[in-house]
Amino acid sequence: MNSRFSPRFEQGLSQIKESITKKSGVKKQEKVWERTGRLKTKYPSIHKYYDINTEANDKGIITDITWKQKEVDKKEGRYLLRTTLDQKNEQVQWTIYNIIREIEGTFRTLKADLDLRPIYHKTDDASMAHLHLGLLAY
Repeated sequence: MNSRFSPRFEQGLSQIKESITKKSGVKKQEKVWERTGRLKTKYPSIHKYYDINTEANDKGIITDITWKQKEVDKKEGRYLLRTTLDQKNEQVQWTIYNIIREIEGTFRTLKADLDLRPIYHKTDDASMAHLHLGLLAY
């Protein structure tokens, strides 16, 4: 996932850097910071792996922007499964987990095919109606 977003994030940073050198580009420090902040908002999972530095003159005009990629944390990708099942057998728990994951994947595909994604419901009734509609369509 990070390998896919990293080039896009760097391309955005390159565009910001190019606009600094253009005649009518964004050069004011606050505006460059805003653009950088918007880019970070667009890629929240990847921007934490970058150190971004800007150099400004005494008039508040950015003269250069540099970035360096940090080391990727090796602990990423691990998770813990919690359950309320009374089953002590790990194989049974693993089987149930895989069944639930398969059902979720089926719903995800189904809802994408029916154009029911993404869900923006704020009430339980609306969420249940959405779920029932998906079941009926299935």
